Order: sequence, then C-alpha cells, then structure tokens
Amino acid sequence: MKMLSFGCNSLREGVTTAIVFSIAGVLLILTARFIIPAISYLPHIIMLSGSVLLLFVPVIIVATILKNRKA
Repeated sequence: MKMLSFGCNSLREGVTTAIVFSIAGVLLILTARFIIPAISYLPHIIMLSGSVLLLFVPVIIVATILKNRKA
C-alpha cells in the first residue's frame, strides 16, 4: 500500500507555492481589515481564511524538504 505523498516535487515549486500562499494570505488579511464592510462577521471570516493560508506556509516548506531529501 502506497503512503500519501505530501509536498511539492521540487524545492523550487515548494518555495513558489509558499510565496503564493504568503502573498494571498497577507492580501486577504489586508482586504478584511481595510476594504470589507463589517457585515455579519464577514471580515472575521476572510481574515480567518487568510490566517489559514499563512499557517499552511511552514507545512508546505517542511513537507517539500522532507519529500526531496536525499535518503
């Protein structure tokens, strides 16, 4: 049985994915802070999704490094 493979195929893809997640997370947080009106907790929901994206960045980096290490 094959184990689930998590992480990107190369370090370059992993870093690029982490940068994209970081930029998207920061933009979502800034959007929730300054642009979205306070209607029915909408800024909180958008800020939470941006925070989740930022929390995935170290997971992506670590999983990519572990997947591509030389055994």
